Parts: sequence; structure tokens; C-alpha cells
Amino acid sequence: MSSRVVFQGIYREIQTVIQMAITRDLPMSLVVIPASTDEVNQYRDLIASAEGCHAFSLSVGTSTDYQDAELIVIFDLDWVENEHPNRVSIATFSAGMPRFRRIINDIVESGFDGNLLFAGAHDEQMLLFAAQFSGMAAHRLLGLGTYPESRILANRLEKRLGLGKNDVRVYVIGTSSNNFVAWSRTTFGPAPALMYLANSDNPFSVQEMSSSEDWIQSESIQNNLFLRMTSLLDVTKCLLTPNPAILTITNLQPGKELVALSTPVLINQRGVQRLTELSLSESENHDFTELVATVKTEKAQVEANQAEDM
Repeated sequence: MSSRVVFQGIYREIQTVIQMAITRDLPMSLVVIPASTDEVNQYRDLIASAEGCHAFSLSVGTSTDYQDAELIVIFDLDWVENEHPNRVSIATFSAGMPRFRRIINDIVESGFDGNLLFAGAHDEQMLLFAAQFSGMAAHRLLGLGTYPESRILANRLEKRLGLGKNDVRVYVIGTSSNNFVAWSRTTFGPAPALMYLANSDNPFSVQEMSSSEDWIQSESIQNNLFLRMTSLLDVTKCLLTPNPAILTITNLQPGKELVALSTPVLINQRGVQRLTELSLSESENHDFTELVATVKTEKAQVEANQAEDM
């Protein structure tokens, strides 16, 4: 049975996901709400191509399609058309807030009761304001966050160390544009990664840790649309099928203050489930505290920009 999903955002991002979904013939009934009326015609060839699928279907819809969706994915909207998601300024993001709020209001008013996933620039801010505007339960709100970086770093380390698929568990904490690797939580097979530093016979070293951190911040990773969209399909699989997984995605952090960051949580058809409190080393806790402060500051900047525009 096909899952009913709504995508909303700019064509260049959604197109990539659709092409992969068609190639894999995913069991999905996908409705796309374009970022602008100018984009509607761009979907004609993709809709025609989807006719060759048995399990996947594609159509262009409107906000009336929110109600029946199991999952809604909000990508970048047209205000960031000329900027890369990981390089979008807070000022540019703020300019799109009125439209973003209207979209969230329409989703709530439709009676939508599924999961809401953000895959655009500053997805942590999108999640925070969606929580503030909608009052939706925290477990139903999530963002793509640093999962792409965590995913590809795990693959890189497995190849470098000669390990098997899924032997490495590594978590990139923070936001897509500002993050750190939680080496204290990283494991290679049954052993903590840091134990490998004591053994000079293996290829893992402090230099490898440093180069890995630099690599995930490089342009080839940060500007990699294909990586982001393949990672998105991993997350949607967890949300739409009985295939739960622990992933590093953006989620609302516990506590009285409204803060969203990427941390490892269980993702399943109910949304986000927190298994335990995040345990980090002293230096990592310091980095985490700084990231929390940055997210709060940027949220305040968005709110200040909105107040100036009123």
C-alpha cells in the first residue's frame, strides 16, 4: 500500500528526490505543491515518467491535500532560490517567515495529523517556529539536520578502517551549518572509537579525526544536494514504514526553553522518540552549549527582523 506524502518547496530540490523515487519505484503517492505557479509546468515530464511506475505516483496539488497526508515535507521555498541551503543568511530566511507561517497555519487548519519534516535552510529554525505557530506535539516535528553528514562520515570511516556496512556509529551534533562530531559517542563495532587511538596498528588517529571534521565542512559535502536528498529518503522510510532507526536529526530538545538541534533519536512511524539523555564529554558539552546559544540568538534575530517589518 502506498503512503500518501506531500512535498512543498522549490523545484530543484524536489526534482532530485522524485527522480530517485521513480528509479526505485517507491511505494508512495506523492503530491507536490510547487513554490510558485511558474514551477507547475516543470513537473510535467516527471509526472509522465512516474506513469511507468507500479508503486509510485506523482501529481501536483494544493493545500487541500494536507489533510490526508501521512507525511508533509517542507523544502526551501522560493525566497532562497539563489542561495545554497547551508549558506542562507538569517536575513534572507527571515524574509520568508510570513509565507512560512501561512503554510504552517494552513497545515494545522486542514486537520493534518501526521509527521512534519523540514528539509530546507535553517531547518532548526523552521522547526522552532512551526512548534511556536502550530502547537503540534514535539514528536511529530523533525528536520533533516545533520543526518547527511553523519551518514556519509560513517561510510567514509567504514571504508578507511576496512569495516563492514553499519559497523560505525558516529553522530554529528548541531545544525547543518554549525556542528561537531561527538567522538565520545562514536563506536567501531563493539568498541568506543577513542579506544582505537591507543593502538598504533590501526589506521584511526587524531589526524583522521581532524581530517574527518574538516571534510564534512567542505564545499563538496555542504553543497551536496544529492547527499541531502538521498538522506531524506532514509528518514522518510523510517517515518512511513515499520523500519525504525536511530538517526541524528533535528528535534526539539528537552527542557523549558524552545531549542532545536540535531541529536541522535529514534525515528519511527510515530515520529521522534527520545531514548535517553544525550551524554557527551566535557569539551563536547561546551560545544553543545555554544550551539544552543547560537540557535537562540538566530531565533531572536528572526523575531527582531519580523518586528521591524510590521
